[in-house]
Amino acid sequence: MKHTKIQLSRNAFEHNLSFFKGIIPSALLSPVVKANAYGHGMAEIASLAKEFKVPMLMVNYAHEAMFLRKTGYKGRVVIVGPFPHQSSLSELAQLNIEITASNMGALEIWLRTTKSLATTGRVHLKFNTGLNRQGFELSQLSEITKKLDDVSLQYIQGVSSHFANVEDVMDQDFANAQLTQMKKIQTECKKVFSEDTEFHLAASGAAMILPESQFDICRVGISIYGIMPSSLTKLSYHQVHQVPPVLKPVLSWKTQIVETRTIHQGDFVGYGCSYKAESKMRIGVLPVGYDEGYSRLCSNHNAYVLIAGQRCPVVGRICMNMMMVDVTNLPEEKLCDEVVLIGESLGETISIDQLATWSQTISYEALTRIHQDIPKQII
Repeated sequence: MKHTKIQLSRNAFEHNLSFFKGIIPSALLSPVVKANAYGHGMAEIASLAKEFKVPMLMVNYAHEAMFLRKTGYKGRVVIVGPFPHQSSLSELAQLNIEITASNMGALEIWLRTTKSLATTGRVHLKFNTGLNRQGFELSQLSEITKKLDDVSLQYIQGVSSHFANVEDVMDQDFANAQLTQMKKIQTECKKVFSEDTEFHLAASGAAMILPESQFDICRVGISIYGIMPSSLTKLSYHQVHQVPPVLKPVLSWKTQIVETRTIHQGDFVGYGCSYKAESKMRIGVLPVGYDEGYSRLCSNHNAYVLIAGQRCPVVGRICMNMMMVDVTNLPEEKLCDEVVLIGESLGETISIDQLATWSQTISYEALTRIHQDIPKQII
């Protein structure tokens, strides 16, 4: 993938860190770097986290946590996804990686395993407050505490839950009901767990628009990369804070033209002969397709790229590793300029939200489908 690249803005990442530190002054900011740091590259984001002394990162899987340690990241690492395989618990504990237990079976494995380990790993207990995906019920707390002895109680690091419906609505009734339930969980857990137990509920959207949900840690995912969870979150933020949010996108995706050709009226372009030229035109071939993460739904004028500040429409179907764009109106000397798939070119911008709209999906998916092998550069 030598002909395409991802550029990551150091300044944008630092700006977004400062933005969140400003709106969550009493909580610990923990960027989420699961799914290859939302397509940005886990190694590169870990490097920036080290540079800016980010104290905690969160991941979904054990192998992601172990990879962070291999990058040299020495801050706290928390696995918030499925409970790791029993065989990895010893190594995770030795690497000082915190894990999450969200059901009784996982808790029992953790308790049984830790008794035989020289080092005990710290655990966060996840409770269900309405998402109905993972988590203990509050009614199970007494059963949980019966299983814990004085030693294991010391290793309960945190208690968490996750919102179901913050980003997609302006009416936060359901989120407030979850928040109320989390406060009940907090009250009951404080009766049995250490006073240092950390409570966390808010992700990007809630951290911005529901200050009461910030608790001790905020798990900021997509917005640490400069992207709002949704347009409604942006409106809600403005409503709560009386100013618009100012986030800066970290990622730009660029490529180059690898071949051009002139076609004539009536000629077809691409698979299925789905595009027919209405007049003589010049086509530029780009070495990016759906294998690289550019959606096939962007075919045939549903999308455009930027070259020298000009919009060049996609023509024909997106192929596995190539796509074609109309460069008829582009001056000859500009054919060697970089091609912007996501990012800015002479005042014109294609945002990840725009690409997601063309792809009939959400920005989260559009980002995470970008091929992890595309070279990345911090600038």
